[in-house]
Amino acid sequence: MKPRTIGWALGIGLILLGVIGWLSHNAAQEWVPLEDGSLVRVVGTTRGTKHGYTPPFWRAWLERLHLAEPYLGVAGWTIGTPEPSMFVWIQRRFPKPQPQRQRILARLVDDQSAFLPVKVQPPVLWNSREEIFGVQIPYVPADSGSAWLDFESVPNRNSRRRLRINPPFVSRPVLSLKPHPLPARAKTPELEVELVRLDVVEDAVVIMPDNKQYVASRIVGRLNFYESGRRTNNWEATEVWLEDPFGNRYDNRYEAWQAPPWHSPYWVYCAKFHRVGGATSCIPKAWRSDWIPLHSGTDTPLNALTTQYGVALRVLGVFQRANQVFEVDVSQAGRYRIRPAQVPPSSEPNQDFPVIIHPTAKADVSQVHTKAPVLLIHIPAHPNWPSIVLENTRLFYNDYEICVFLQDEQGSIYRLPVATHELSWGNQSMLLAVRLDVLPRTVRRGRIGITLSLPQVIRLPIPPLSKEQVLKVWEWKPVKQDTP
Repeated sequence: MKPRTIGWALGIGLILLGVIGWLSHNAAQEWVPLEDGSLVRVVGTTRGTKHGYTPPFWRAWLERLHLAEPYLGVAGWTIGTPEPSMFVWIQRRFPKPQPQRQRILARLVDDQSAFLPVKVQPPVLWNSREEIFGVQIPYVPADSGSAWLDFESVPNRNSRRRLRINPPFVSRPVLSLKPHPLPARAKTPELEVELVRLDVVEDAVVIMPDNKQYVASRIVGRLNFYESGRRTNNWEATEVWLEDPFGNRYDNRYEAWQAPPWHSPYWVYCAKFHRVGGATSCIPKAWRSDWIPLHSGTDTPLNALTTQYGVALRVLGVFQRANQVFEVDVSQAGRYRIRPAQVPPSSEPNQDFPVIIHPTAKADVSQVHTKAPVLLIHIPAHPNWPSIVLENTRLFYNDYEICVFLQDEQGSIYRLPVATHELSWGNQSMLLAVRLDVLPRTVRRGRIGITLSLPQVIRLPIPPLSKEQVLKVWEWKPVKQDTP
């Protein structure tokens, strides 16, 4: 037999083996249909601190022979975790090309039918009809029985949209904590918090992408606050979550209400607290400006620098001229420059958004379009990627709340709301705008005060709620809509 013939025979044999392996691999995996018509299945599992997915070797041959559509993305791209964890890799296949896809919803169902949250990662490989993504599995006992990944959009104990996940699982050491019966108290350096009870309340209607409406429940902790042994209302919870003995986090937000398993020996009630209203002004570290004329229609430069908890804040000034557009250049430390905007603004401020900040092509220059008096504050680059949350006119910067207030000549304190913030080009710094139009017209002069409020954190072991209460949090009730 000629060498060329032998080569062709070997090549065809390898291709046939690849096709047979691909077909047998596909047949061995269980496909589960989802509500949108797509199919999902498990194609791999990784354990450790580095997680990635590499397609089988025959996938490349199928793509070269045009028997499979090539994947986009980077094969073998890894996701790192700070400690060992478990990832399950899911292949999702669509019946027809899908240019726009909704983020898939999933959760873990343990061997006692309790729900646990998972972290669904963005796809690492995709084409017009498929995508492959990772799901980070929460920490459970290593010797647990089989669990299931549930892909129902709304959790349902009778769901059939589940993929079986086999042990061993990645676990964590469990602390033997004794739960405190409620009411229970926890102390921080600045206050004492009493958790009176946990209530499961129905207080919202959730509208899903298919326009179906559901009544959702969440867990609400009834709290009392004490300072120096006296009851106070100067604090409020700005973030609340629950943890199970393995440290898995269960969020208690409006978009994702969750509860730990009822069969856990204890739960950990965790919360962050910040001061509210004028209570922030009593913090000794508050910076105060000189007296500033208000309602004057003139700008007052300040060029002040205050550093609190390692965060530097440059107080640029008060800008009270109506409907002005300008550029702020903070390229030189200790001073800033104001000049007319070189490019017309792309949007106009209004009553709801009286200040608009746009980054420019230069990292140290921002464009400001204001309709109301504002105070501008500049925060230089943070060495680490900053966490910035603006919630109901309150700004949280790496867990610190930036509190801005004004003290008038009579000593009254007015909390000033944050209007907007904007990161510069390349995230080199942040420009912050604070509204001054909320002040009464009778206040003619005032001193600006700024402080960083350090959150007070508690972690309180408590008894778990009952199975019925936990399932009420996870399982939403459909709203009966009247048909016309």
